[in-house]
Amino acid sequence: MKIVIAALNQILGAANFVIFSMPEGFKIKLIGEMPEINSFIKVNDVKWITDGSGNYVLSYENKGALMEISAVSSRKIKMIGEKINLSDHTIVTRFGEQKISVFNPKKEFRAALAIYCPITKRALKIELIGKYAMEFLENINEIICH
Repeated sequence: MKIVIAALNQILGAANFVIFSMPEGFKIKLIGEMPEINSFIKVNDVKWITDGSGNYVLSYENKGALMEISAVSSRKIKMIGEKINLSDHTIVTRFGEQKISVFNPKKEFRAALAIYCPITKRALKIELIGKYAMEFLENINEIICH
């Protein structure tokens, strides 16, 4: 099943951050403010966001994880972690607990992916936050970024 992470801008129109291939039953929902699109590139008549960000909730049955996604025009990934290959791209992964803020010592689990796409010349950072973040990350079978 394809999960399209996209955004809509009244001037620039609709564009995609990324498309995930995941098992049946996963859903994506926009939360908070509308995602930001500052620029995009067109590849095979599909718009891909090269500068923007958004917040979503990825859910499966009664489980959920907050998803923060950002795209920047960059030639390198600015994240340190374990490297894996998926969908013919090198992906950097990082996961662990992190303090919510300087003023809130409570910790939350975060699982992050960083991808550089040479076709769209952009770096994507996708962070899943919450106790199901790692489980959801492990269910991504394919990533389409161009």
